[in-house]
Amino acid sequence: MFIISHERKYLYVINPKVASTSIRNRLRELNGFPPLENPRDVMGHKGSGFVLPKHLSEKDFFEICSGRRNYYTFSFVRNPFDRLVSAYTYFQRGVDQPGFNAEKKSIYLRKWDPHRDPKTRAKMGFEEFVEGVCRHQHYMQDQHWRTQCDLLKVKNINYDYVGKMEDFSSDFMKVLKHLDASEEIIARAGDVTNASERRKNDIASFFTDKTADMVREKFKEDFVRFEYSMDFPSLHSIST
Repeated sequence: MFIISHERKYLYVINPKVASTSIRNRLRELNGFPPLENPRDVMGHKGSGFVLPKHLSEKDFFEICSGRRNYYTFSFVRNPFDRLVSAYTYFQRGVDQPGFNAEKKSIYLRKWDPHRDPKTRAKMGFEEFVEGVCRHQHYMQDQHWRTQCDLLKVKNINYDYVGKMEDFSSDFMKVLKHLDASEEIIARAGDVTNASERRKNDIASFFTDKTADMVREKFKEDFVRFEYSMDFPSLHSIST
C-alpha cells in the first residue's frame, strides 16, 4: 500500500500495525484537512487528498518508486516479535465485531472449528497462530504478518528514511519536519490512534522456545535488515 503526494513530493509505504493510521491522519492534515472526529475514518482514504497508485500510470508509479522523481520515500518498521503479538491481539478483538471479514475468521479461530464453539467461544491460541503464520509461505499471505522486507519492497525501493515504532514520536517528527509540516501538526507526531493498554506481560511470556525460533527463522531478514536483536524486547522498550 502506498500514499503519494505530488505537492510535497513524498512516497509513504504503509506497513500495517506500525502506526499507519496515525501517520495517515497527520499526512491528511498536511493536505489542509482538519483533524477527523474519528481518526479511523482515514482508513478509506476518502476526502484525504491522497494520490494512490491507481491514480497513476504504470510509468509514473515506477519512476516515483525507483527514485527518478526524487520523491522523499519513507516508511516505519516494528520489532517482529512485538508486531506479531500486536496483530494477533488486534484481530482476536476484531473477530467479535460486526462486519469482520468472514474469510479471516478461519485464521484466528480454531482450525478444527472455524465457526467457533458457541459455548466456549474459544479462539485460536497464540502458539497455533504463530505456527500457522510461520509455516505459510504464500506470497499473498495477510499483510499484517508478511515480512516487513516484503511489504516495504526493500529490493526495489530506495528509502530516504525508515523510522521505528519504538521511537515513533521522534522519528515521525523528523519526517514531518522534512515535509515542512506546521508546528501544530508536528506537535501531534506522537499521537497514536490505535493505542491499546500497555501490555502487563513481557513479550517473552507469549512465546515458547519453539515458536520464538519459528519467528526468528520466518522474519530473519527483518531482524537483520532493520537491526533488531533476536532476543525478546523488554517491556519498557515496546510501543502500546
